[in-house]
Amino acid sequence: MSILKHIRINYINKLIEDLIQKKNFDKLQLEFKDLKKKFPDVYFQSLPKLIKTLINDPSADALFNRNLIWINSYHLKDIDIIENFLNFYFTNLGINNYNFSGFQERTSECLNQYGYSSAVFSFENLIYLNEFIQYEISENNYDQNIFLKTNQAFYEQKTFNNYFLYNNLTRCYFYIIRNPIDIYFELSESNDEKAPDMIFNHTSHIEKVGKFQIQDGSQSWKVNAESWTNENVKSTFNGMIINYEELINNPLEIFTSVIGHLNQSGLDVSLNYSIMENFIDENQNLFSEMKPKPTISNQKLKIFKRECGILADKYGFF
Repeated sequence: MSILKHIRINYINKLIEDLIQKKNFDKLQLEFKDLKKKFPDVYFQSLPKLIKTLINDPSADALFNRNLIWINSYHLKDIDIIENFLNFYFTNLGINNYNFSGFQERTSECLNQYGYSSAVFSFENLIYLNEFIQYEISENNYDQNIFLKTNQAFYEQKTFNNYFLYNNLTRCYFYIIRNPIDIYFELSESNDEKAPDMIFNHTSHIEKVGKFQIQDGSQSWKVNAESWTNENVKSTFNGMIINYEELINNPLEIFTSVIGHLNQSGLDVSLNYSIMENFIDENQNLFSEMKPKPTISNQKLKIFKRECGILADKYGFF
């Protein structure tokens, strides 16, 4: 690093410290953008720690843009109906200030942009960089509502003020919960031996996303579903739980609730039943009666009841 660059960086860092102390967040945001443009390597070194501190400071809310909307499910495939419906609905209403992205894909893009040095991005790495990554996603699309898809379990480390979501970035979330036996049979079609382990004992899954091997942190079905259906998490981060079977059997009712939830979160989306009905009519294959479940042995059913019983009973799965 040249002497002039070193002097310039020290000056910027001192200026940022002063702006934080004075709570001049409008000017601070401009300095962040200037640092990112001129010295992206320094930006990537400095911002994660700063954002982690500022995101927990109520007085710094003006620094953040609440434009992240999460669509979550243990089985990522179960998100497709909601994504396809909203794309169809917004297109027919002429709404275009939104996009859908996989959280892992956006994470990979962010890591690549700043030359992240390791080929593996672990759950521990996510805990350190999560706030920065979400801030980057939000800021890079400040004029859009970003629907982020993930099967990541919600986590919190209260002692260190580490959470998966933050109110000053998150507008709301949806969680699609599905009968674990149905997921088991779907997984069994590709690999019967691993299906029970993925449902009951799964802790993480490494997947190649772009240039990186990313650990998804989905955990077991029980841990994942409990983390997002938790009443405190729902109320804190404005969550709506969608029962997959109800979505299939009563799509108009669920779609109406989805639009209502988006409006309750602060969006202004008109309610149009004709568009909803058109989507349902054009996608009858998605809403036909669910196939009869394959027979499950008493032994396996006992395992499901032991591992998933309380939550599965609550949602009428068993």
